[in-house]
Amino acid sequence: MEMIPVIKKNLSDSITHNLRDYINNMDLEKNSKLPPENVISQNYGVSRVTVRRALDELEQEGLIIRIHGRGTFVNTQATHLKINFGTSEEFSQMIEKSGYKTRIELVSFHQEKADIEKADLLNIHQGKPLIVVEKNYFADRNLAINNIDYIPVSLFENIPDIEEWRINSNYVIMRKHAGVLVARERIHVESMSKKEVANYTGEANKYKCDSLLSLSGVLFDSSNSPVCYGLAFFDSQFLHFEMIRTQVAY
Repeated sequence: MEMIPVIKKNLSDSITHNLRDYINNMDLEKNSKLPPENVISQNYGVSRVTVRRALDELEQEGLIIRIHGRGTFVNTQATHLKINFGTSEEFSQMIEKSGYKTRIELVSFHQEKADIEKADLLNIHQGKPLIVVEKNYFADRNLAINNIDYIPVSLFENIPDIEEWRINSNYVIMRKHAGVLVARERIHVESMSKKEVANYTGEANKYKCDSLLSLSGVLFDSSNSPVCYGLAFFDSQFLHFEMIRTQVAY
């Protein structure tokens, strides 16, 4: 796979994304070694510092292994992970990677005022308007994920109409209409009963399981400013998260 120079916007994240694509298209049975940093730098048209930051990110995810004096190699164990807990993906992609057909349903689209908790998380004043987008993601015919996002109205000069929110991911909407590129996410993970999930969404009874994996998180742009607060409730019988952790040698 040829390394094509990228547009120099949010460089480190762009290089990380492009290197993931490069790795996914490598024939790892023949070669698992990445080109040297200076070659990657020249091919992408960016500095070695930017390349090093991208490789640091991939190393933290467990996707690559650096061996002193030998170079950088793809961790073939990591390529077997269907859903990497350390990497953010759109929910429809997660479902498809797990072997199901996905269908997305827009449950609700409205505005509400930020309470003190959401205002604090999004670094805005209490009472400021939020766009609330709730969607269901189905694995075949089964509800796999319910997702509720809270996005400050102030990000948009003009709020897109409901049809755009129905057919596009919130990431695409924010990038296209607000110029916001989501770069990272801080998440909190816990287990919840279906009864507890019902405190957040009226969709809880559509799940076939009794307990759900709950992820709540704040999304940040490339300048580390919060741009969205989200809640997602997963039926883990359809979606299995995995991760590779870097371990201190004992």
